[in-house]
Amino acid sequence: MHLYTVYHVVFIANILCANAACDVVHVTYRSLFDRVTSLRLPAKRIKFLFDRYIAFETTHGSDDSVNAVRQKAHNYAEPTEPS
Repeated sequence: MHLYTVYHVVFIANILCANAACDVVHVTYRSLFDRVTSLRLPAKRIKFLFDRYIAFETTHGSDDSVNAVRQKAHNYAEPTEPS
């Protein structure tokens, strides 16, 4: 299992929200997802991370945030044209 995958699993397993602290945890988790989904990883691993990110946003985010993650996944999958 990839290090980032393990980190995410441990991180989400330890989320215990207490009122206002929950927002801080969500911001931290989104930041972590943004960092690891910007890396060039093998397709199987990045798919797992984007699936987790979308599941997280579905539960804790808005429709706009879910759509933003889906767009990011789509942009990641698109091959970039050489300039």
